[in-house]
Amino acid sequence: MNEHRGRQKGVPNRVTAATREQIASMADPISFLTDVMNGEPISTSPLKEGEAVTFVTPTLDQRLHAAGKLVDKLVPNARERAITFETP
Repeated sequence: MNEHRGRQKGVPNRVTAATREQIASMADPISFLTDVMNGEPISTSPLKEGEAVTFVTPTLDQRLHAAGKLVDKLVPNARERAITFETP
């Protein structure tokens, strides 16, 4: 017998599934990234019938990553432009 422990290969973990569903339901990645960046609790949807909706608070690493993604969305290719200025 081949028993599986945990989730099967290819099945996203709870946080990933919640994030994907939240983005799809909001259809506004800017708003979602702003909420994550600000540390707002993100509601998770139940993976199975009968499970309760829970909330996940983004970690500092996730908040920083969301801030970087938000900058990339709002100001694309900002790193590729040269900045010139005069010094006194």
